[in-house]
Amino acid sequence: MNLAIEEPSKVIKMRMGGARLHKQARYGEKTLRSERRNYPSYEQRLPEGGLQKALSDSCDDENCPDGAMFNTKEVSIDFFDLNSAERKQQMEFKDDYDEAKEGLHLYGHDISKGVLERSFIEGMLENDIRVKDIKYGGDLIFIYFFTVEDSISFYKQFLPYVEIHFSEAYDFEQAVLLSSSEWASITLSSMYNSSKDNDACDQSSSGLLENGSHLESRKYVTCEYMEDESAVCFHGTDTESNEWHGELSERILFEKKIEHFTHLRNFFSRSEVKAMMQSLEVGNIDFVFKNTKELAVGNQSNKVMQEAIGLLPDVGIARIIQNLGYDIAPIAANKHGAYTVQMLISVSKTSLTQNLLSKYFRKFGGFLITHEIGNYTIQKILRFDPNLIFELFISNIKDVVGSELGIKVLKRCLEFFPDKKAALAQKAREHGRNLNVLLL
Repeated sequence: MNLAIEEPSKVIKMRMGGARLHKQARYGEKTLRSERRNYPSYEQRLPEGGLQKALSDSCDDENCPDGAMFNTKEVSIDFFDLNSAERKQQMEFKDDYDEAKEGLHLYGHDISKGVLERSFIEGMLENDIRVKDIKYGGDLIFIYFFTVEDSISFYKQFLPYVEIHFSEAYDFEQAVLLSSSEWASITLSSMYNSSKDNDACDQSSSGLLENGSHLESRKYVTCEYMEDESAVCFHGTDTESNEWHGELSERILFEKKIEHFTHLRNFFSRSEVKAMMQSLEVGNIDFVFKNTKELAVGNQSNKVMQEAIGLLPDVGIARIIQNLGYDIAPIAANKHGAYTVQMLISVSKTSLTQNLLSKYFRKFGGFLITHEIGNYTIQKILRFDPNLIFELFISNIKDVVGSELGIKVLKRCLEFFPDKKAALAQKAREHGRNLNVLLL
């Protein structure tokens, strides 16, 4: 039997391929409420210390029929999940749960044949307090949990009945970006295999952070071969690894990403942000490496990120840049993310961090030139990598010369590459525009 090595995370992807109409499994609201009272496991987190127990207990044949194992090297829980008083109140049924769990099937219902009705699953997910967000598409479901321990308990409950794998936060982001018709047909197995294949690429890139940099974020470091393509065909877990079905132009993808990050402005509550600031005050800063993108674009959490960035050593700054990855440009076009990114650029003083910035801005950076928010970031990058900015102007010259804002930005940037004005003028003529006239 082949062992599927799973790395627990807050995101689970589940395919309801075997789900079909099963009238015996239908339960009215009255029955469901009764079951919730009788079986607290319905919407209960693992008790304190439960994560360690879940990871240390070996799966039996009933719970893990496929011989699945957990790779626990990188398991971590965000500090604000541990400090939330509201979440701690959900532990009140701990004793009853421990007594009852051995005799229960999934949520107290007998589904020994492995058949779950779709409507039952959806209704259950909508009311499961462990679940923070859900994305549906055909028979594929992405589930974002509050904590890793929540996702582990869910995984162990559902493993005997549905096709299920741990995923990454980035996978969930991409699922939100694309419409259901664009990603619902993705094969779950290929997504899982693709994420493992990306690890080999990540390991080859890890040399960027030498002398004690312990990179944990494996999903944002990707291969270089994608950087110069103008259109990408994706069919898997990650736009950066050329793995999504459906061809999307980079411009459309860039705009979708901006829209997605705009929706995350209230991802963290005020109480969570307050807890983060208190954590920074006592020197706990590691949490910024866990939800980096979400923190960067929050209307309050971006202030936490700016504060944290100012405290980080060079290797920590590099790690933040890698966590943002190629999404750094869309985040720079976000109202709140722009502050985070500009702070990041301001403190990037070494070749290590500046080279990483240049690498990740190359993919979508050209679209920032004509963006009302993003163009300020372009002008900051210009001060340490004018060659990159010149390349972005050349590759996006049609949009630049066709935009009043683009011309204004070009005027401000020309002083950094005055000897290349002729090349820009030639490119502009190819699109029927006289650059000398435009710059008057």
